[in-house]
Amino acid sequence: MEQRLFTTDFGFSDLTRWFYGPWHIDGTALDTVTAAATGRLGDPPGSAASALRSDSVRLLESPLTTEDIATLWRAASNQGRGTTYFGIDARDWLRQIITVCGEQLRHLGMDAERPLPRSEPKKSAEQVLREILCVRDKLTSPTDSTRHMDPTGAVAEALEGVVSTVDDDLGFRLFLRVLNTYRIPLSQDQYTRFQRLGEYFGYGEFHVHDVEWLTRQP
Repeated sequence: MEQRLFTTDFGFSDLTRWFYGPWHIDGTALDTVTAAATGRLGDPPGSAASALRSDSVRLLESPLTTEDIATLWRAASNQGRGTTYFGIDARDWLRQIITVCGEQLRHLGMDAERPLPRSEPKKSAEQVLREILCVRDKLTSPTDSTRHMDPTGAVAEALEGVVSTVDDDLGFRLFLRVLNTYRIPLSQDQYTRFQRLGEYFGYGEFHVHDVEWLTRQP
């Protein structure tokens, strides 16, 4: 596939990183979204906002339940400041993200385009679903560091829902984030398969490498 514009994570999955854990960044939640939509040094202008908006519109208009989306947010952000803290539900949170990204794009003189329609199910979706299945047992056996988090069966089901009904690329990116937050040990074979999927999706050189440390977990 076409090489992406980013060397690391991007879009909605990357936004969860900005809110990781206690989220003690100065400013409001929407200030943090604005920072994420601005992108990192070296990102083409508007690319971060466009990717984040596209993911958020896909999720907003998807058949996923609002609680599914909230579950994914909590899992990928390691219980970072969630929608309950903001006093809104997950779809309202997506609408706010979309508004911020649209403002950022208009500020740059760019159109806030709708995301590309989801393509027909393809072999890559089956591969991502198989990888989620491979760690389901580990996701349902929380460690001391994840006992405060959502029932992990619900997290796996929500991830599968993204892959099956929204977008397999976004589903895989969220899966990588959840592996990190839940500290799921990986075999070298699993990591190698993730690298191949990352190459297929056109990820940057440091994207999948973000979970490499899990191959050294007991």
